Amino acid sequence: MSLPQRIRAFVQRNRGAVLRNAWQQAVVRVWVRYRLWRVIGPLMKPREPESWVFMGGCYNSGTTILREMIGAHPEVASLPREGVEMTDAFPDLEADGWVRMWFRDAARSDLSHKDPVALARRAKRDWSPWWRRGARVFIEKSIVHGAWMPTLDAGFPNAHFIGVIRNGYCVCEGIRRRARPYGAAREILGRDEYPIDEVGRQWVFANQVLMRDKSRVRNYREVHYEDFTARPVETLRALFAFIGVDPDAVTTEPDGTIVIGARQFRIRNQNAESLARLNDDDRVALGAVIDPLMKQLGYQEGGRS
Repeated sequence: MSLPQRIRAFVQRNRGAVLRNAWQQAVVRVWVRYRLWRVIGPLMKPREPESWVFMGGCYNSGTTILREMIGAHPEVASLPREGVEMTDAFPDLEADGWVRMWFRDAARSDLSHKDPVALARRAKRDWSPWWRRGARVFIEKSIVHGAWMPTLDAGFPNAHFIGVIRNGYCVCEGIRRRARPYGAAREILGRDEYPIDEVGRQWVFANQVLMRDKSRVRNYREVHYEDFTARPVETLRALFAFIGVDPDAVTTEPDGTIVIGARQFRIRNQNAESLARLNDDDRVALGAVIDPLMKQLGYQEGGRS
């Protein structure tokens, strides 16, 4: 994505809070680059909201815009970027260059041997400076949270989980377009771009983990990207009720703009553009990997709408 495109995307995502969020992103980059939580974290007192909300799924499924919209609620606070980048509490599942392909490091995702309370205490301490004061609910969107929901459920009081699912063909097209392997991953693949069937295995694995663990946590709600983009207000009100905040905090303007608190959003289904970027060979290779799960999740084989 070019710099002008990235700027336009940032402005679109942050309507109503562009300057504030641009400044915050500049500061958090320094925080992450130099891992300042290792110095400041021990001095911080962990924050304890009424409830925690964790969002997971597969990359390029619409989790970022959904997190932004939920986080715009006056009773909800969110971190300025994925929380796993702002603490050492969780393993790096993109190590060795597997960007957006954490199934390759799936062995590291087993946190069943960890003390969930100690893990949560460390994460809460490291995240403490970044939550907006006065919020009753904290939402944290890190895609890889889908890998360890039971551990989070055991460590964070009153945890709620939102799993986001999207048409696998569209997800895989987006990952291949936006992510590049590097280091050891690039050497193993022998190329600068992920094969489309490899990306398909990431989509399958991430969604299988959600399906496996959703019955192992106390509060879980599933959202399909297609339903969310078709009925955003209805979806958001249901999610607000699920996490225990005022469901009527979202309204719409006559032009379709969605208003939540001081923020404004516009959202549309971008599946058609993603599907158009796949050629026949891509579809055949992907279908061999993802069509069985596509059907199980209610999608048509071949990615058709």
